[in-house]
Amino acid sequence: MSANSETVQWVLVDTEHGNIDDSAMHEAVAAIAACGVSPIVRIAANEGWMVKRSCPQVSKREKSMS
Repeated sequence: MSANSETVQWVLVDTEHGNIDDSAMHEAVAAIAACGVSPIVRIAANEGWMVKRSCPQVSKREKSMS
């Protein structure tokens, strides 16, 4: 994928209708963010466990530093 952050502001990763597993979703989010574009993940339902799967894991050390 090639994205220019001056023209593309966000890219949607569709885990509701797309056939994508968690590993591929996290790789896509990292690649999109590396281009300076905001990744948006669409989950299948407003369930806490689905939200948690779509968010990057934050270590306790990172939490304590913020």
